[in-house]
Amino acid sequence: MSANVSTTSDSFSVGKVHTLFQTNILASATLAVAYDVTADGKKFAVITATHEPSEPLTLVTNWTALLKKP
Repeated sequence: MSANVSTTSDSFSVGKVHTLFQTNILASATLAVAYDVTADGKKFAVITATHEPSEPLTLVTNWTALLKKP
């Protein structure tokens, strides 16, 4: 959501609120925040939920030992 904000020394007002974009943000108890904003406020990174199956994940432990084998 976005809104214009106006302030003076003794007042604060918020203009009309606008939807910036639609997303299916991932709700998870393990994630404190599922999004981030660039420093200039112009871009967003959002973790979204998908209904498509994900690719399997392969975790390789002790991979440095594999580098030493001839």
